[in-house]
Amino acid sequence: LPPGLLSAARLHAMSEAELWALPPLDVGSDVPPASAASEWRALTKLRRALCPGSAADLSPSLPAEEVAQLLRALCAVEVEPMPLRRHSSDANARALLAALGGGGGERVAVVGCSAGGRGLVAASPIASDEVVVSLPAASLVSGATARAELPAAVVAALEEEGEWCDHLPVMHLLMRERGRGAASPLAAWLGLLPRLDGAGGPPSAW
Repeated sequence: LPPGLLSAARLHAMSEAELWALPPLDVGSDVPPASAASEWRALTKLRRALCPGSAADLSPSLPAEEVAQLLRALCAVEVEPMPLRRHSSDANARALLAALGGGGGERVAVVGCSAGGRGLVAASPIASDEVVVSLPAASLVSGATARAELPAAVVAALEEEGEWCDHLPVMHLLMRERGRGAASPLAAWLGLLPRLDGAGGPPSAW
């Protein structure tokens, strides 16, 4: 099979979770198999398209010339992009980006997935090395900004954790700021983060 055709069939056969788990791909690069189940679905789809009525039969049911014609027709079909399913937090996230002095909010979308999570995707094609989203450095929350905000004794205790020395101050700061509610300067952003009940995740996921 032509590599491009097999890659297209794999994309069509993958579950939503498998699509999100794909590593970044260059244009024209081969799509790797995601699982035995999705690979079987991909090959079955192709066989049904190439050999109508013989999906369960391993012997070809069409002459080789007709199969080649079907292959060419399949390769010529343009796949319509999947419509974006914007998450309920999408508008607030883009408004916050603009309020912070960032750019590119119209180029991205916060989308939801069947597993209950969400992610940030490009809302339109992007070029290699193109800047899609930008933010002022002063608006970022990092280990350095967290250390500057937290009491020195707290920072010293957290840094004893070694490899977590950048993560723990940020987690501690975010939990403190969330507890301040609307009085926190981070309130708009914190309102977009997952809840800490059974439907959300721990502060490490923030």
